[in-house]
Amino acid sequence: MNMGTMLALITNKMSFGSFSSMLMSNYIAFAHILGGGLLIMGVLTRFACLLQIPILIGAIFFVNNDLYRPFSAVLLPVVTLLLLIVFLIVGNGKWQLLTFKEKV
Repeated sequence: MNMGTMLALITNKMSFGSFSSMLMSNYIAFAHILGGGLLIMGVLTRFACLLQIPILIGAIFFVNNDLYRPFSAVLLPVVTLLLLIVFLIVGNGKWQLLTFKEKV
């Protein structure tokens, strides 16, 4: 919702050009909306996980908090990344919106 703050955070942490940082911030917003919607509906789950994984890896590196504090902010991205990897390997499961079955 606040693209200016996200763009400032990306620009302060990495030395990208203005076009690259704008492209990255738009990818993050697009991938979160599309990937989250696909994961909720259970459609193209592995594709949605592939969209989300680079964002979570970046979120782990952007966290400034100390790792050994009791309520470190790095725990949520790490757990989410591990769950995305599980969904990437396992797939949709039985509760999905669309089923693509082959005709025998």
